[in-house]
Amino acid sequence: MSIQNPHDTFFREVFTDTEKARELISLALPPQVTSLFDWKKFVHESGTFIDEAMREYHSDILFSTGLTKGSRIKIYILFEHKSYHDAHLFAQLLRYLTQLYANMKELTPVIPLVFYHGTGKWKVPETFLDDFRLPRELKPVLRRYIPDFRYELINLQSRNIDDMIISLTMKVLLYTFKHIRNFQDDCILEKFIVLARDLFFEDSGLKIIEKMLLYLFAVNDIQPEKVRDSIDRLISADKGDIAMTTAERLIQQGIEKGIEKGLEKGILNGKKETALNMLRRGYSREDIADITGLSMEEIDKLRQ
Repeated sequence: MSIQNPHDTFFREVFTDTEKARELISLALPPQVTSLFDWKKFVHESGTFIDEAMREYHSDILFSTGLTKGSRIKIYILFEHKSYHDAHLFAQLLRYLTQLYANMKELTPVIPLVFYHGTGKWKVPETFLDDFRLPRELKPVLRRYIPDFRYELINLQSRNIDDMIISLTMKVLLYTFKHIRNFQDDCILEKFIVLARDLFFEDSGLKIIEKMLLYLFAVNDIQPEKVRDSIDRLISADKGDIAMTTAERLIQQGIEKGIEKGLEKGILNGKKETALNMLRRGYSREDIADITGLSMEEIDKLRQ
């Protein structure tokens, strides 16, 4: 997993899978929209539409699907992941949309879907027009000159995951994203293990568990032995060996120990490089601290 961008990297690893992406789309879009989709034609578009300068702290994933009415029209769904509040969201989305439309022979709709799991309140307006700081009386006059569009939002801070009717894998994934910064808390960690219990006993589940654990260790200052002991204690003895094999494999391969002993300097340097680039682009200290995990003091030193 990328040291510098564990949030974006994990999101991309998980949601480039069409099955998981489809479930997330069904959760985010209204039924009258998803009912138009021919899911047999739902595919991940391997091309990306983000420039290299921004790649290190942004993640976009593009899918396309056909329509059930037999039309040759394609619909595109653009995933944009945010682990922090981003006041520049519409400028980014507009750039993505422009690049997409520039490469189309015939224009077709693109639906932006924003996935947010930051710590602060999401404050970005729903439409591009509302992002303009215009007096209310001027909007009706000037709106004809403003290209307007909206995005769909999955805001994990305002969603109760327990109430969602979704697959177990999706429930564990969303729980991980929502609480990723707080796994030092014993209650958060233990609920994760209990919630993910059944995933330990199937091959596909084991693969996603390994990715989740690596994400957890990349973001949190937590001892691998603590996670291993919690797995041993919370998963029943008759099936615990399988779960423990997964936990032990991570340790034996040196992944966890590498994070503990060998990668701290690389992680810190990567975070500082990301913070410097964000400072150059005008991001606030709060946003930089949220996405990189650096303290305000460390960020202030970089500005000097």
